[in-house]
Amino acid sequence: MKGFFQGLVRNGICPHVRAYTTHYSFEDCVGLLCRKNAYDTFEYLFFWKEAYFIQFNEPLIPRTLDMRFCKGSVYSIEFECREGGTRFVVRFDRISWLPDAGPCVSQTLLDSFFRIKLDAKPCWPEY
Repeated sequence: MKGFFQGLVRNGICPHVRAYTTHYSFEDCVGLLCRKNAYDTFEYLFFWKEAYFIQFNEPLIPRTLDMRFCKGSVYSIEFECREGGTRFVVRFDRISWLPDAGPCVSQTLLDSFFRIKLDAKPCWPEY
């Protein structure tokens, strides 16, 4: 199993932290993340537990073998209100069923999810 996760890292797995910007307000972002729609790429849970978190579950796009390991990936989300929109930082927290593992959602999948859900674009520098 360890070799599998090392292979994921070599194949472009998302860093532990990623920042995005969107034209939506903080309230709109939270509202949109609370609602499911037909364009979602993952089943997910969005919840508050002393901070905002999102837990990715089953992928809704065509499944591949490595996609099933994304299930249970939990990220914290910190929102920052800005003029004309919101900046938010997504930080990997844990995989619910594999506590010592690193992130398993690729940068491409994470970017695609937030682009579709919040019309968000990655922004740099990441911290």
